[in-house]
Amino acid sequence: MKKVYRVFALLAAMAMLGGCGGGGESSSESESSTASSTDVSQAESSETADAPLYPVVTDGSITLEYWMPLDATAAQVVSSYAENTAYQKAQEVTGINIEFIHPTVGEAQSQFNLLIVSGDLPDMIQYAAFYSGGVYQGYEDGAYVDLTPYLEECAPDYYALINEDEDIHREVYKNDKVITFERTNLEQDAPYYRPMVRSDWLEEFGMDVPRTLDDYEAYFQAILDNKPDADPAIINLTGIESERDLWMGAYDMKGEWYVVDGVVTHYYDNPNLRDFLTKMNEWYEAGYISRDFAALTQEQINTLFDSGQLGMYSQSVDNQYSRAQQLENFSFTSCPNPRLTEDQKLHNGPSNNRVTARYSTAITSSCENIEAAVKFLNYGYTDEGILTYNYGVEGEAWNMVDGEPQYTDLMLNNPDGLTTSQVAYIYRVHFGPKAVVPDTKCLPGVIKDQESLDFRLLWSDDPNIDSDYSMPVLTLTAEETQERADIIAEVSPYVSEMMMKFITGAESLDNFDTYLETLNSLNFPRAKEITQAAYDRYMEG
Repeated sequence: MKKVYRVFALLAAMAMLGGCGGGGESSSESESSTASSTDVSQAESSETADAPLYPVVTDGSITLEYWMPLDATAAQVVSSYAENTAYQKAQEVTGINIEFIHPTVGEAQSQFNLLIVSGDLPDMIQYAAFYSGGVYQGYEDGAYVDLTPYLEECAPDYYALINEDEDIHREVYKNDKVITFERTNLEQDAPYYRPMVRSDWLEEFGMDVPRTLDDYEAYFQAILDNKPDADPAIINLTGIESERDLWMGAYDMKGEWYVVDGVVTHYYDNPNLRDFLTKMNEWYEAGYISRDFAALTQEQINTLFDSGQLGMYSQSVDNQYSRAQQLENFSFTSCPNPRLTEDQKLHNGPSNNRVTARYSTAITSSCENIEAAVKFLNYGYTDEGILTYNYGVEGEAWNMVDGEPQYTDLMLNNPDGLTTSQVAYIYRVHFGPKAVVPDTKCLPGVIKDQESLDFRLLWSDDPNIDSDYSMPVLTLTAEETQERADIIAEVSPYVSEMMMKFITGAESLDNFDTYLETLNSLNFPRAKEITQAAYDRYMEG
């Protein structure tokens, strides 16, 4: 039976009476009574009558620097998250001013590396996992602070959440230390990333929604025969992991590390990769996959699909639906996960991890007021903060109706003509450290109307797909982290190069064994050994 780590109300109350109880006026968490109605019941109230946590100060005397990438969609409508009203509310409630620092869009990783090398660190860093070797290595190297001593008193809500059950506890704690505030899912959400096809073309060709690879081939060939100005498909397997997951699943693989019956596995050296690449090469040679598949930006691909110059690509269902509402005479649909046969059992469902480690926030060793930073970051896990970060500011973005948050027209029918995706980046927090309410309950574009919600949930009841291969968030030692990172730094670009060559025919698949031998010479088996050891420790608890 799974062990459960429970933090009761008494513990939170006792914590609040400790050294981190801030002074000043109490910020009433009026929404706390509604938490259960939005499946937000895990967090204890972050204040008591004797020692309110917020505001931390009332004189504006604390300002913290917060480095975080600005999402490309957000950059279309704001120049900084300082313009985001949910973050503004967080500053108002906590009394802490935030100076946002954003790297150039598309250059976050390289500018993060320069930031670390400079040693001139801000108080807080989002995407802390950018650190070479991971967040624990950042702590070992002295860049990040161990938050563990501060959490019970300064972040009781986050402390309660990360000790709520064994899975969250395992995913957040690194060698019994908490280095980051994590974007933590309150429950698993419906899949959001799927193949998109033109449903008007399917109707024109007399076809059903593609399910098997044979179905896709028939659809692609019909496009070649009837749409001379369109490319049948763009499949970029050197891009994001979600796309690899979709297409490799048919060949019993996932697009990164995964686990099969307790054995750590990777597609890099999977024997099934040869068959998969053979199929992709056949599609490329047949003209099904665009010759420009690796050269186009996501925005260019979106435009091609929307304008009728592309028959299939993979995308967030919410993004596609939101864009399509701005267009006329445009018909599309999503597809279930591709497979070899209709009854094939797939194991490439979305991760069931509770933590989205990519969005981790660390407090750096340069921070001179760690307690204030911890208190600010805790806000996203309070009852009020959960509502504010996931839905926006009450009275502006939403109002409580019959015990449930209901969006206003500002979010659903924006008077300035902004899409629901765009308003989401202005009025709510998408990627920040928070307890995450599922998209199907709070993302404007998903819940705007029944049609949009149905579109998100389409295929989510597929009985022949599960998440059995999902890899949990593992903790590696500093030495393991560095050794594996060094290996992957050599292996990853080699794999990307060879996959491109195999798909385009620049390299014959007769040389696949030579490819595997090269992986061995680059010490990839050692990377698997390291990961296996970390997984075994995880399972031992």
